[in-house]
Amino acid sequence: MIRQLFATLNDYKSHYRYLQRWLAKQYPTLQLEQQTADHVRQSVGHMLTALRARLALRLKASERKTA
Repeated sequence: MIRQLFATLNDYKSHYRYLQRWLAKQYPTLQLEQQTADHVRQSVGHMLTALRARLALRLKASERKTA
């Protein structure tokens, strides 16, 4: 239980840092209090696109190994 809690907290910190970097890159003049749900949605969409691409590459690599 405690291990899961720490893993969840570490994941949260990692995702939050990623969100901060992405926002700073995409919206360099955006202030924290100006962030909207749309900004977060765009970031999540960006992360999901990257995740899909990584998963597709892994799938292709595993298919090559089994072929």
